[in-house]
Amino acid sequence: SGTGFADVISFDMGGTTAKACVVRGGRPEITHEFHVGGKGSFGGRRAGTGVPIKTPAIDLAEVGAGGGSIAWLDTAGALRVGPHSAGSSPGPACYGLGGSEPTVTDANLVLGYLSSASIPLSPSLADKALDRLAGPLGVSRAEAAYAVHEIVSASMASAVHVVTVQRGIDPRGFALVAFGGAGPMHAAGVAERFGIATVVVSAYCGVASAAGLLAGDLSTDRVLSRLDAVDPEPVFAGLAAEAAADLGVSPADPDVRVLRSVDVRFKGQSHDLTVEWSPSHEVLASRFFERYQQVYGIAQRGDIELVGYRVRLTTPADRPTATDRPALADGSARVDEPPLPRHSPEAGRRPPAGAPAPGADSASGGAAESGAMRAAPTSRRAYFPELDGYTDVPVHTRDTMGGTLPGPAIIEDAESTIVVPPSWTATLTPSRAVHLTRGSAP
Repeated sequence: SGTGFADVISFDMGGTTAKACVVRGGRPEITHEFHVGGKGSFGGRRAGTGVPIKTPAIDLAEVGAGGGSIAWLDTAGALRVGPHSAGSSPGPACYGLGGSEPTVTDANLVLGYLSSASIPLSPSLADKALDRLAGPLGVSRAEAAYAVHEIVSASMASAVHVVTVQRGIDPRGFALVAFGGAGPMHAAGVAERFGIATVVVSAYCGVASAAGLLAGDLSTDRVLSRLDAVDPEPVFAGLAAEAAADLGVSPADPDVRVLRSVDVRFKGQSHDLTVEWSPSHEVLASRFFERYQQVYGIAQRGDIELVGYRVRLTTPADRPTATDRPALADGSARVDEPPLPRHSPEAGRRPPAGAPAPGADSASGGAAESGAMRAAPTSRRAYFPELDGYTDVPVHTRDTMGGTLPGPAIIEDAESTIVVPPSWTATLTPSRAVHLTRGSAP
């Protein structure tokens, strides 16, 4: 609800996996059966390859693609990314903890999307790792890094494809909400693959998943399989009473939302679809026909029958209030810096308390201090093939971007980095969310 869009695609990319789900009308899509432990199942979707779980769950797709995903060459010499990950130990090569395999994070550092000034990353180790791919492929280091970036974006796009196109949903009318440590860096590239024109990156996007867990409403479901009940109202009332007992509420409470739905099928078929309940047979049939065409691509008509009755009870949870971080004299936000790993080549090189950050103006009087996110440099070189390679790109924080910012640009947060490609613009909203908007190609 905080995005300003009712229809969104949630896109979460971390260090090991990326996940996607669809939210329509402010409600996430729900599946009533999923499979776990299945090979190539995009988070448990291919029937017959895992353990079936018949319980309502958010219709989520997951792929093994993240910042730690390892790039490698198969026996035919083709470039692959994932599903194996370097994890946090030893982690990407640029961490300096002993890892040598090229990862997505190493590629993004080589491309200039990540900074080695605000956090301890080793560009030389990333260069060395990417050279392991560039040599056999016969391309430059930057071209190899961009290929890794594109392949992992395509892999993540497959998760979006599963929850949209594969479900009969046109993603072009949705906004993509990107979060996780790596999501905002790849979001525009994923959106472009589907013709999505808007990307939303909320404040505190790096911890949005945890924040969502704290702020999420409480829901419980009840279902009863019954063939064409003579009077559905007592069935729904009984299910609602059972669900309310689980949550310790009354279905009549003003804050409690009750959603009724039914499982419908054509007479003579064994496959059913869930649609929102209506006491009108004509409305119910219309909803089923529309859903059937969306899922199967066939505008079929015929007699229908009800085979299941569902009730979902939702009660609002107590939501924590987000507070602004105290700002430092240079306008940057204070964050706690974790100690550097003992074996990091950057250990011991962090400026002492009161010293200016790397690249900061010494005339600032040492406003940057230990525990602060350093003021971003005014620019750095980043790779965009549509601009023929490396080019000087402005680097901002949310505090310094102001108004609308044309791409190419980079926006750095304490938790993540937002890449604004050349054909996009970035706008800071009053809620401190960044909206990326796709324009015409440069």
